[in-house]
Amino acid sequence: MNEFTAIKTIPTEYIPIISTRVLEGTLIELNAGMDDILKAGQAKEAVYANKRELVKQKLSLDTEIKLAESDAIMQIRGEARSQYIMIGTEKVILGNDTARDAYRRMAAKDLRLEMARVEGELAAIDVDLAKASDAWYCSKDANDNIRAKATVQASLLNFLSDK
Repeated sequence: MNEFTAIKTIPTEYIPIISTRVLEGTLIELNAGMDDILKAGQAKEAVYANKRELVKQKLSLDTEIKLAESDAIMQIRGEARSQYIMIGTEKVILGNDTARDAYRRMAAKDLRLEMARVEGELAAIDVDLAKASDAWYCSKDANDNIRAKATVQASLLNFLSDK
């Protein structure tokens, strides 16, 4: 008998690791694992969809708020505790820091509300990103375990083929 006609038998203790059915199952798991990683990666990318625009909008709103509040402060008349602002025909006294801060914030109220909305959307993106990242890492870890199993199977097949 030459080396090409000799049939090697696989020891029975290795059958559960390298039987045709088990090897096919590992290939299916590897393919499914890669699909899971790709889907998780795409989900991660999708979370970022409008983050760039929201960050730009936030920076713009921040500047607009500062300008609106500066303009409001520049309209304050009087000195020290006798400071006031004219709202229409009504004189509103701004006798302390709390009143001045309230006036300043009211001058940019709509902009501040819009900023809060944008910051809320950015926070939601961060939460969604954390979830998507967790899913991606979970898929990657599962796929790493499947790859380790495939490596063990391949090593065993190589070992047995050398005998």
